[in-house]
Amino acid sequence: CENGALPQHGAFALSIEAAREVQAVALAAGVDLAAIDPEQALRDLCRDTATNRCSTLQDLDAGRTTEMDWICGAVVRAAQTEEQEAPVNRLLGALVRDVEMSQTAN
Repeated sequence: CENGALPQHGAFALSIEAAREVQAVALAAGVDLAAIDPEQALRDLCRDTATNRCSTLQDLDAGRTTEMDWICGAVVRAAQTEEQEAPVNRLLGALVRDVEMSQTAN
């Protein structure tokens, strides 16, 4: 789907939680993102790129490897460095990797 439709998707709440994890890890690492509202930032991004399709979806549609190890994986690794956890980013990364693996198995 296009980015503009994402806020109506049932899994959008998961995206918000992933963004909150990013913010928490950044704050733990000394990057001041406290003034940013993760939910509003995501809604603004979806609005501003409403007709776009995210690169992860484009990669999956084309049968290519995604950048999830460099996106969610980076958050998980940074969280570990800061003795934090990022379970939503870990889950999202694992789910996308499962889709990638199922595509290569077919």
